[in-house]
Amino acid sequence: DRLKEKLNQIFISEKETAIIYPIILNERLNIIYASSKKALDYYTVPDSSHERVDKLLQDFRESIRRLNYPEVTVEKSVKVYGWLKPLFENELKFGSINNLVFVLDGEFRNIPLAAICEDKTPDNDKNNCDEYLIEKDYNLTVLPSLELLSPQRKPNELNVLGAGITKSL
Repeated sequence: DRLKEKLNQIFISEKETAIIYPIILNERLNIIYASSKKALDYYTVPDSSHERVDKLLQDFRESIRRLNYPEVTVEKSVKVYGWLKPLFENELKFGSINNLVFVLDGEFRNIPLAAICEDKTPDNDKNNCDEYLIEKDYNLTVLPSLELLSPQRKPNELNVLGAGITKSL
């Protein structure tokens, strides 16, 4: 209920926004999503154990860092996009969504969203990067969490040690 309340607060002020929250569980990867037009929902990525997802994301990050193997980077990037593809083909394609807010989990936090790309010709043997996620008609935002804490000062628990001198030594 708290999550739904937070989402409603976001959607009241940002009506053209979708929130995407990939969660890596032990035996699967779930993609949770919601928008002002679509209630909170999720789908499970097939054949996506924690070990497989983490390994692919770590390899992807390493291939970006090294820049020695662009074909490996593209292969991993297309695979990550494939996990999100059902959203783009079904939920977001016909809506009036302009803003994508990603709340990333685990190894997802270590990869740049700008490096995720779509292969629009997946039938051939070679992976192609035809369009990066950042090139699509969405504003992209990454949040560390939907639960943002407001800072609160507790004056009764504040201890200060102050010292000073009035004459030079």
